Amino acid sequence: MKPATYIFVSIFVFLGVAIGSLNAQESISIGDDQNQFITTLDREVGQEAIFYGDSLKVVDLNLFKIIESKRLHYPDKVHLSDLTALYLSHQLYLFSNEGGAVYQLVNDSLQRIDKSFSHMMQQGSSIFEYKDEAYRYGGYGFWSFRNFFTNYNLSTQGWEIISPEGSEIFPQGSGNGTLVLIIGDDGYIFGGEEVNVKTPIVFQPNKACWVFHIAKKEWEYLGELNPTLTKAKHMVILGDNNQILYVDQQKTQVLDLEKNKLETYKNRAIAINLYTDNEDLRVYNYKYKEAYYLLFKLNSQDKNRSLYKRNGIYIETSITHDVVYKSIAWKKNITIGAIAFLLGIILVLIYKKRLTENKKKNQIQILSGKLLYKQRILDLQPQQLDLMQLFIKTKELSSNEILVSIGNDHLHHTQNMRNLHKLIDELNMKLRLLTDDSNDLIKEEKSNIDRRIKIYKINESYFS
Repeated sequence: MKPATYIFVSIFVFLGVAIGSLNAQESISIGDDQNQFITTLDREVGQEAIFYGDSLKVVDLNLFKIIESKRLHYPDKVHLSDLTALYLSHQLYLFSNEGGAVYQLVNDSLQRIDKSFSHMMQQGSSIFEYKDEAYRYGGYGFWSFRNFFTNYNLSTQGWEIISPEGSEIFPQGSGNGTLVLIIGDDGYIFGGEEVNVKTPIVFQPNKACWVFHIAKKEWEYLGELNPTLTKAKHMVILGDNNQILYVDQQKTQVLDLEKNKLETYKNRAIAINLYTDNEDLRVYNYKYKEAYYLLFKLNSQDKNRSLYKRNGIYIETSITHDVVYKSIAWKKNITIGAIAFLLGIILVLIYKKRLTENKKKNQIQILSGKLLYKQRILDLQPQQLDLMQLFIKTKELSSNEILVSIGNDHLHHTQNMRNLHKLIDELNMKLRLLTDDSNDLIKEEKSNIDRRIKIYKINESYFS
């Protein structure tokens, strides 16, 4: 073999081995895909337990290798399809999906440890860990979904209800895929199914998003879930940093309930292959320490399901920004805004009314044939009253207009003019007495239109 050929073949073999080694490190074969699978993760130590068929494999995610593998012995009439797994204080427990029965894994056997019974009233409930204890929420039974939490008490070996004694409002209840995300001492509840209240035998998507404040034992309604999260089929990844991922064949949606943020990203090829129509809601995938651990078949020809480790499953540039739920705050804000707007209008009207009233108090008014000004009252003679009413209407009168109102046809024009001047003088005297103003309130001027015409103007500041 020529040296150049040898070098080329060596490099090719090395690359092939390196790629094969890389693929081997990025996936671990778990078991026959025809089996039932359930998963649970101990985030504190980074161990994922994968139950399938009658077997268990525990994977150390930090080392990404199987650290335990064994066959299991189940009690009579107990099947993996009826169970959900949890780590509690680093010990594995399995819980009946119907409610009641609790099993602890001891060596290679499941041993029942509870003193309850299988009541079948919480089928499809959500089972989760909180402070190293097991909790349930929801579940179906007798034509309705439960809307409360129960807690398994390890000391009494029984289930106890968590009474929402701090609440005045309550969710309808849900199950069959409802997710419970614990953030601090708050449990966010969303998704899954609920019954149609008019036709209880009909199930429909649960569109409500709630939070249960565990310390206060109080429910709070957050709003209606984004429609994109209830309509499409998706696979769930339980993330870190209080996030949940929904993956379908086109996109990955990252849900941050605490911040009410929904980011949508375009999938990489691995995520496109990850999605299946499998509706087993207890096979969770996980994000742990910035890597994704995904249990699936890479292609339809594979007989085994493998655990894959990937650093990224979606393209980092987001397609859309949205909210996880439509907060009821916006309704409150609209209501508050509308109320504030109406109050504003009312206050403006009240202000204008008071302004008008105050203005009237500082103006001369005619009431029952008398002049009123700041609680002062002055009588008017009939002609004086008629002339004042004319002035209030027009504020400006010509001598002819006044004569039409007060003139006497039997008198000469000169005599009528004397009477007019006398009437004006009398009115000015009464107005000065009424207002304490030393100036005449009715003044004589020449018309701007025809300087030969005399006009009389009243001081408008005293009249509305």
